[in-house]
Amino acid sequence: MKKTTFFSNEDLDNILRGMEGLTTDEKEAYLDARLKELESLPDSRKKKLQEAARTGMKPTLELASHISVMNELQRIGNIVSFASIAKDYFGKSKFWIHQRINGYLVNGKPACFTNEQIVRMAEALEDIAKQMQEAAAHLKVIAAQERSTVKKLETGKE
Repeated sequence: MKKTTFFSNEDLDNILRGMEGLTTDEKEAYLDARLKELESLPDSRKKKLQEAARTGMKPTLELASHISVMNELQRIGNIVSFASIAKDYFGKSKFWIHQRINGYLVNGKPACFTNEQIVRMAEALEDIAKQMQEAAAHLKVIAAQERSTVKKLETGKE
């Protein structure tokens, strides 16, 4: 069985591996005990562990961000045309955008949006929302005009 590596530091990796299979209460007690052990370490060792933790957290945070983006976009997948967004806002194909939304493997790695692309996607969705609000307002005006015209025809007042 392949050993999962959480951090680039064996000490931190062992701490996280030690929590596997524990209940929430057991994990809290386990972490409290490990934190007390860490507090007693010399400063130079603490510094090494802090750096390893930072290094190990980066991919985890990137993955969490990617999953959040995927969830948000999948949630609105039946409302907007991602093929149109890909073409109009990114100059890309529908395959390109669906690879990123669904995290498909591209060249052996999961495809994901860059930070700049996430911002561009947000701006695209804001633009589409604005266009939809304008269209909805226009439809209400058309409906009101139609009601008014029908009422005038029914009453004979033109």
